[in-house]
Amino acid sequence: MSKVKLPIAEKGEERNGSEMAITERHLAEQLNNIPEFRKWKNKNETGFLPEILDPSEKVLAVTSALYREHKWLITVTDSRIIFLRRKFMEGIIDQISLEEIDSVSLKTGFLFGELLLASKKGKSLKITSVMKKDATLINDIIKREIQDNQGQ
Repeated sequence: MSKVKLPIAEKGEERNGSEMAITERHLAEQLNNIPEFRKWKNKNETGFLPEILDPSEKVLAVTSALYREHKWLITVTDSRIIFLRRKFMEGIIDQISLEEIDSVSLKTGFLFGELLLASKKGKSLKITSVMKKDATLINDIIKREIQDNQGQ
């Protein structure tokens, strides 16, 4: 797990003098390719994704949930899970590589679900208050990606 803080930049402005890893257009195309999930184009946190994502990464899922007692934007890619939260004038990022995840389990209630990720280092991460449909899809996606990574 690693945490990073990013200053908020105006739309189209480069942050920290560096170029974005992907363009906003490329991100919009990726988000449009995941129709099962609600659209997050208007969320403040998605503005940080172009800088965070590597050009080779593919966004597989996006939702919001409670993580470490705060509401975060959860983005699952083909290589990691990214947690984004806006705090005052900066974005806070936490992430875990899919290679570090040993297992994922799902609990569902009437409206919401909970994901529990177990790392290969013996640590666990709990993601709660995920919309039930999103939790089920994310659980399946993470399991599939873990199996695909183990098969390589």
